[in-house]
Amino acid sequence: MTTTTHIRTRRTPIAGAARHAATGLLTLAAFAGLMVVGMQRSNAQLHQAPRPPGAHPTATGYGSGTLTVAVILGASGTTGTDAMGPYEVFASSPHFTVYTVASTHGVAAVEGGPGIVPAYTFDEVASGQAPTPDVVVVPALEHPDAAIEKPLRDFVHSNAERGARVLSVCNGAIVLAETGILDGLPATAHWSRIGALRSQYAAVKWATGRRYVDATTSRLNITSTAGITSGIPGALHVMADLVGNDEATRVSKLVAAHGWTPETSAQIPARKFGLGDLSTLFNLAMPWGRPTAGIILADGVNETDVAAAFEVYTVSQSARAVAVTATGDGWVTTRHGMLLAATPVARAPHLDRRIVLPTTGASTHAFVNALQRISTTSGATAAASAAKMLEYPPEAIGASWTWSATRAPALVLAALLTIAAAAIAASRRLTHRRRPRRA
Repeated sequence: MTTTTHIRTRRTPIAGAARHAATGLLTLAAFAGLMVVGMQRSNAQLHQAPRPPGAHPTATGYGSGTLTVAVILGASGTTGTDAMGPYEVFASSPHFTVYTVASTHGVAAVEGGPGIVPAYTFDEVASGQAPTPDVVVVPALEHPDAAIEKPLRDFVHSNAERGARVLSVCNGAIVLAETGILDGLPATAHWSRIGALRSQYAAVKWATGRRYVDATTSRLNITSTAGITSGIPGALHVMADLVGNDEATRVSKLVAAHGWTPETSAQIPARKFGLGDLSTLFNLAMPWGRPTAGIILADGVNETDVAAAFEVYTVSQSARAVAVTATGDGWVTTRHGMLLAATPVARAPHLDRRIVLPTTGASTHAFVNALQRISTTSGATAAASAAKMLEYPPEAIGASWTWSATRAPALVLAALLTIAAAAIAASRRLTHRRRPRRA
């Protein structure tokens, strides 16, 4: 009788630990890959400009004042509040005529909001078909240094060189830095980008903790502002310089100026990312199951009411915001003549909630109302993070944390951790079964 002896193979603890570590790393890699896909999906949803059916109406400027303001719109995507806030400020004064301008007459995409139809093109301004601007407003763009934005950069540079007052809002300062006109001059931008900008544009004297910064030379007159909502007090500051404190003070009572007066200090708190911003990161990376909010627009709506309603969802990513018109063909004319492109409600996606914006009254509480909506649906932490990104005072925050703020990322992370634990346990059982026995 022959006896076969099996020799037991010893596996070291190091090999087992390495195997389990590899399983964990693969799980984390899958989670990271899912986050990348989620961010791409969020970005795609953010930059879908509405395209109502049929040809769009003709957009025009607004007002009959002696001072002309051109609010520029990018071809790669424009931050809505950066354009709409200053537009409403200047349009609220009879001293100014305001228009939007872009490289073409097509609908200009706005981050997360309705598209805007420009009144003029850069070529029409250059040829004299449109009024030459005394003030040029430069909002943040999706790709300010891209080749597609070269006509815009050239427009800004040429008007700045001839002496127009330039107001850059938030990261609109990057457009100015790209042209070189900020070299050697002080400027500011959104607090989250200042560190990178100091490396990328070292010739600019980047400042932090300032609502707006003036830079004046013999030929240049530039004001740059901090993040997003800072464009409104920045525009009032420019207005005070051009037509006086009294008029700027009057207009400040009509718009969401968060306490601005001619005497208000330009100093603001220094800000940085914290744990409270993680919910926004997860919302951005895990858009599946996120609710869709329909922002209902109608003729006569204030520009800042529109901007605030969409901007809070853009910076918090707590819901996908869709511009919708209750009636009509999708075209909306704001109180001060800005032509917006939205989606007729009959063609809109499923809406989990509907927010009807007012068409009467001032826009004084636009951002307070919008932040309170976020606080109610997603919790105080999400609203506080949104206020920080907007650089808006957070006194509108007052609700407790809610599960909906981190529902999707928490579920996905829990599922992946469960899978990882199960994989490790299965690996141990399989290894145990395969170990040979001595005969």
